[in-house]
Amino acid sequence: MLVIIIKIVFVSTVDNDDLVFEEAYNLITKNPEYKKYNIKFKIIDSKCSKEEFEKYIDFIKESNIVFTKLMGGKTSFSQFDNLYNIVNKYNIPFLPLPTLNEVHPDLEEITTVNNEIKLKVIEYLGYEGVENYKNLLLFLANKFGNMPLCYEEPKQMPWQGIYYKNKQFNTVEEYLNYLKNCGIINNSNNSNNSNNSNNNINNKPFIGILFYRNWYIGNNIDYINDLINLIEKKEEYLLQYLVLI
Repeated sequence: MLVIIIKIVFVSTVDNDDLVFEEAYNLITKNPEYKKYNIKFKIIDSKCSKEEFEKYIDFIKESNIVFTKLMGGKTSFSQFDNLYNIVNKYNIPFLPLPTLNEVHPDLEEITTVNNEIKLKVIEYLGYEGVENYKNLLLFLANKFGNMPLCYEEPKQMPWQGIYYKNKQFNTVEEYLNYLKNCGIINNSNNSNNSNNSNNNINNKPFIGILFYRNWYIGNNIDYINDLINLIEKKEEYLLQYLVLI
């Protein structure tokens, strides 16, 4: 049986990107639908030394696509020239991108993928999040591995909202209606009163927990879920709470 191998390489100098991509890749490797394609994904440490970079060379030589997200352009990655020399020598498709609002003509000049693919990758990276990054990897495997892999289009992630036990709500009203439908609060409570900070629900106060959006879109929220569960057990203090992202 022929084993298909699709190799993708990524470098980012943006905090949190590596963790989000690792989570996204884990979703792919755990899905039986994708196992037959044997997708391999390597994240190069943007702070690696020349000696450390050499460990990636064999993988890069055999890769289907190499792409980057470099805040500050190629000078932000000390091994950029070494990376470019390899992709150029072995004719590897190369998409060196800066961050969303940066313009670096020197990166444009050495891009070897078509503009349609480039814009799609920028859209995935701009929207961020585990699901977008997962579908970005599937998209790249489809285009550069020539495999009939299904992927979803980029989806915009929320900039703020209410989070409760793996669910996200855009308004307080949506959140309260959900709690009512679950039987967590009494239907007699009027959600319109939620704008009054002096109002309690079921005679219990709201507790708001403010946390970074990056943690939410990176699915790095286990500690938030644990905190919610711990607070929920303190029934004398709380039954409902508001969590903002």
